Amino acid sequence: MRGARWQARGAGLAAFAVFLALRIADPGPIAETRLRGFEVLQQAFPRASADLPVTIVDIDEASLAAFGQWPWPRTVLADLVRRLSGLGAAAIGFDVIFAEADRMSPARLSESLTGLGEAGRADLRLMPDNDAVFAEAVRGAPVVLGQSVVSEAADASPGPFRAPPVAKIGADPLPHLRHAAGVLRNLEPIDTAAAGHGLLTIEPEFDGRVQRVPLVMGVAGKLLPTLSIEMLRIATGGNAYAVRTDRAGITAVQVGGSIVPTDPRGRVWVRFAEPERHLYVSAKDVLDGRVDPARIRGKLVFVGTSATGLKDVKATPVSNAMPGVEIHAQLLETLLGRTFIHRPNWAIGAELVTLAIAGLALIVVVPWVPASVSLAAPVLLIGLLGGGSSYFFVRQSLLLDVSFPMVATAAIYTLLVYLSHSREQADRRRIRNAFSRYLSPTLVAQLAADPSRLQLGGAMRPMTVMFCDIRGFTGISERYKSDPPALTHLINRFLTAMTGVILDHQGTIDKYMGDCVMAFWNAPLDVPAHASRACEAALAMMRELEHLNETLAGEIDAKLRIGIGINTGDCFVGNMGADQRFDYSVLGDTVNLASRLESQCRDYGVSIILGEETVRQAPGLAALELDVVAVRGRSEPARIYGLLGGGDVAVSADFVRLRRGNADMHSALRGGAWAEAAANLDVCRELRPDLEPYFAIHRQRIAAAAAAPVAAGQIMLK
Repeated sequence: MRGARWQARGAGLAAFAVFLALRIADPGPIAETRLRGFEVLQQAFPRASADLPVTIVDIDEASLAAFGQWPWPRTVLADLVRRLSGLGAAAIGFDVIFAEADRMSPARLSESLTGLGEAGRADLRLMPDNDAVFAEAVRGAPVVLGQSVVSEAADASPGPFRAPPVAKIGADPLPHLRHAAGVLRNLEPIDTAAAGHGLLTIEPEFDGRVQRVPLVMGVAGKLLPTLSIEMLRIATGGNAYAVRTDRAGITAVQVGGSIVPTDPRGRVWVRFAEPERHLYVSAKDVLDGRVDPARIRGKLVFVGTSATGLKDVKATPVSNAMPGVEIHAQLLETLLGRTFIHRPNWAIGAELVTLAIAGLALIVVVPWVPASVSLAAPVLLIGLLGGGSSYFFVRQSLLLDVSFPMVATAAIYTLLVYLSHSREQADRRRIRNAFSRYLSPTLVAQLAADPSRLQLGGAMRPMTVMFCDIRGFTGISERYKSDPPALTHLINRFLTAMTGVILDHQGTIDKYMGDCVMAFWNAPLDVPAHASRACEAALAMMRELEHLNETLAGEIDAKLRIGIGINTGDCFVGNMGADQRFDYSVLGDTVNLASRLESQCRDYGVSIILGEETVRQAPGLAALELDVVAVRGRSEPARIYGLLGGGDVAVSADFVRLRRGNADMHSALRGGAWAEAAANLDVCRELRPDLEPYFAIHRQRIAAAAAAPVAAGQIMLK
């Protein structure tokens, strides 16, 4: 036992070393699991909404209904910018890129409208260009235009792009950033008029959800800020922003007197709140002059859309469809409220130490304590890990990964429990090996689990009993009288095939008697619907016999045929015998009748005969009433049935006709209507000529009764 415990500890240490190496290597699936853990924290503890100077002017469904489908004429947007600027917006950021000329400009309309005279076209050409009107409005306001990075230079807008001034504190940050070939920017007149330019690019994580947003990116050797950072820069006076870098990468971005901590790639974790509808103001209300000036004055205003048709939505930890403009707004709220989520450099070291403590604690404790106590160990450790991670997230805004220690803890515990279970199984195998030559396998298994059952005794319980015998076995034995080993081999193959089917249907083998198999159901373990199970086993045995006969076709000159008797009722079951030797078996009238039913198969030409109680407890099968027979040793006659198939046969049209005709025949016999009985018998013979032995019995009975009539209603016994 002691050696087994040390073996378990050795295996646990090996597993611990593997998990430690995996965490250090940090492959993609582990990183993805870590991010999912961080998602759970955001979902469980979202940021509380605060009164921060952020507003979203929403191009919503109402605005589209009022001013037409998107894109709107730039004159409408110019009016929107002038109204926001007049209301005192500190900065106006567009989550939109104006990369193409306005198709509604008068000059462009003059070329596309049909039926317009030359004078009308000339008048349109003299009107101001919509893009110029918009550019003029932008020039007079603190507007930050959005732009997006592209991976291929061919997709970028032509000409140089504008990069705001940036100070580099420490090493060059460019090697640590994601790089792009160029940017998709706004039309030149509009682009030139803007006070600032910010990136709209948002990078989702492995699972497609947004958790981190880059504050800066590298484009063609230059640093470009995200939209939120650029809006902060413009709102605080338009001075340069700074990027701090050390050997490990970027540590922070400084703008407007605020230092924003980042990961080494310049990304910041957004502390998401639940979707903040209170941030939204309809663009229609702004253009109609109905917006509360307090919603705009001194605010950093984003212009974007939540309209479903414009499809600017992304998945976040708190929402599966958050408008992209709100992600920028929530990032800005995170910066303004200083609700930064930190993933400090020492986090990996702390997580490795946590993994070591949890894993080693399990390795020491689990092999020594009982199973009921050992179960508490991983539950306690996982609870402490989850609680600790939640505490640091809520109180310190720290992201500490406990998902991997949890997985490793559960895996190490599972391994230790498996090894303990394997050791117990080995002990039980020793018991089985010791007794398997003397007792049935089912009983051996029970004794291995509970040796106290190794005593004489039993109980009455409802059971289903089966007897299966090879028909015509005497003739087969005669053929093999000069080769007994071959006969033994044949019988063993037959018994092996039948035993497998019985065991597959939850039956218990009682004993083998030459070529006969005795089995029962519902003992020693409960078997629901045991009568149905036994009948299904009998049908499966017939199918298995067909396969066996195909295999034996070249070895014997005749097919094996079997008879099966099945009966259901109360039996006495238990360990019976002497103190020196006993067996687990069944006794009772139910057993005796099952044996007699099997012997009737030859006379009635049916392979499976069931007792009446079996048919009652196994409805839905193709069972056909055969007769009412007197059984030796029983005072009461027994009604018997032939099992011709399963549920599919029972509902077939031919069997339904057969069952009806057979029932009419028996009813006529009991009523003394011999001519009617004979007519129904002929109908049944046409449907199933293979049941001729059964029909022959009743044909003779009808002929005898017609010649020497008996009283109507008298039961005719075979």
